[in-house]
Amino acid sequence: MAAPPVHIGLNLIFLVPDETGGMETAARELIPALIDQAGERFRFTAFVNREAAAAGGPWGQLLPAVTVPVRARDRVQ
Repeated sequence: MAAPPVHIGLNLIFLVPDETGGMETAARELIPALIDQAGERFRFTAFVNREAAAAGGPWGQLLPAVTVPVRARDRVQ
């Protein structure tokens, strides 16, 4: 019996689309590459804020995304 896939969470809570530059670029490029290389060994879930959930991206299209009820611009939350 094969081992279940390792579940990896991607912390994208502070990603603000069109504002955080490097984090967004990395997520948009890294997520497809991770999925391409992972095969059946890994599964991914992205944790995103309300802004990122509304903007859409590979974090909601290529893998499941959980919307954390915070606004990324308010780091205190």
